[in-house]
Order: sequence, then structure tokens, then C-alpha cells
Amino acid sequence: MSPLLFYLMHFDYVFIGAGLSNLSLLHQMSSYDFFKDKTIAIIEPSDKDQNDRTWCLWSKLPPRYTSVSTSWNSLVFKSSSFHKEQNISPYKYYHVASKDFYEETIGEISRYLKPRWFKHSLKSVKFSAIKASLTLDNDEIISAGFVFNSSFKFSGNNINSEGLKQHFYGFKIKTADKDLPVDAVHLMDFSLTILLNTSFERSVNLFFRTAHSVVTPGRLVSGAHQSRPVPVVSINIAGGQRNALYVNT
Repeated sequence: MSPLLFYLMHFDYVFIGAGLSNLSLLHQMSSYDFFKDKTIAIIEPSDKDQNDRTWCLWSKLPPRYTSVSTSWNSLVFKSSSFHKEQNISPYKYYHVASKDFYEETIGEISRYLKPRWFKHSLKSVKFSAIKASLTLDNDEIISAGFVFNSSFKFSGNNINSEGLKQHFYGFKIKTADKDLPVDAVHLMDFSLTILLNTSFERSVNLFFRTAHSVVTPGRLVSGAHQSRPVPVVSINIAGGQRNALYVNT
């Protein structure tokens, strides 16, 4: 196909990336008749069939997504000298696994909006007064009236610039202990042995005998908040199996 024919592919809306923000917006758009006859393209190289993220939110109303798997009524704030559990009613704290979210939202988006999926990365984007021109990594060119970007590469931000930076390490930990607390989220636990910068841990127990832990920034110290230490726990990280010592804090 010639570059001219490539360029003739014009869409009303183009979405760069199929992550949480763009899929949430598209899912919302799918409920409005206004968008039913619009042409929509999604540029996303991955299949979005992996549980590569985990998201939590709190809300007074039940989320509109059926993929929300777990909810809690209480949050725990903790340090080495302080412990407080707070009931957050009328709010609830919700958890959704990305694989479930992808399956639900992409299914509805595909059913109602019928977007064109480009399983490619974006090479460049240029804006004019009336449209945007987007070049894919296979040199295919498409144009759009509106572009929604959830890619850091094309956000205009510089990762080396000054500003607040935050990163998370996530682990799912399975233990043999039957007495894990499941009624509260440990939202901020500062009782860590890491003293580099500002570090705290958030842990939520998703299923019976399964805990999810997020530590920022540093290594895993305590995942399940058990009353006694477990010598070794099994951790699945990016598809690989790791063994890690559990340190009870």
C-alpha cells in the first residue's frame, strides 16, 4: 500500500495507548449515542491480556465496572510508634486487577464503538491547525481530528526534569497462614527498615491466604502483616517465580 493510501486513513478520534485512562474514557464514550457513528482508532502494541497492573480507588458509590473484585471499609495507618485503623464509611476502598479491567472495558468498547486497533508503537505525531498526523513504527500514517494520549513518550514531560517522582514495586504473596487479616487495607505503613528518602508500604489482602503488597521506594520488607514471621514466601514477579525472606515488622 502506498504512503498516500496510508495517509487517507482518517479517524475522528485516535487514542495513543490502551491503558487505564484511555480505556476508561472509551468505556464512558461507549454509553453515548453521539459516538456510535464516529471513527475511532487505538494505537497499542500489546494484546492487553496480562495482569500487568493493579489499581485501587475509593468511592461512595459502587464502581460501574463489574471487574472490581474486592472492597474494604477500613484503612490502617501505621509507623513503628503509631497504629490507627480508620473506618472510611460512607466510602469504600476498591481493588481491580488490570486483566479483568481490560477484558471488561475492551469487550464493551469493541461492541459499541467498533474501533480500529493498530498493534504498533507510535513513531511520531505532528499537529496542525485542523488535524494530527501520526506515524506508526511500520511507517504507516493516519490522521485524526482529536488525539488522546496516555503515552509518557509523547506527553511532553521529561523524566530527568525536576519534580516529584514516585514509583511502586508490587508483589503478590501467597502464604500457608490461615489467619491473615482481610478486613482492612494497610494504606500507609512507615514501619520499614528502609531509611532512604520517604518510604512506606501499602498492602491489601485480596483473597483468602493471598496478600498484595506495594512498597515505595525500595525492597519488600513486610507483605502480609502476620503476627509471626514466615521463613520464605513465594513471589510471582513479571511472570517469574522468586523466593524472598519475609521480615516481620
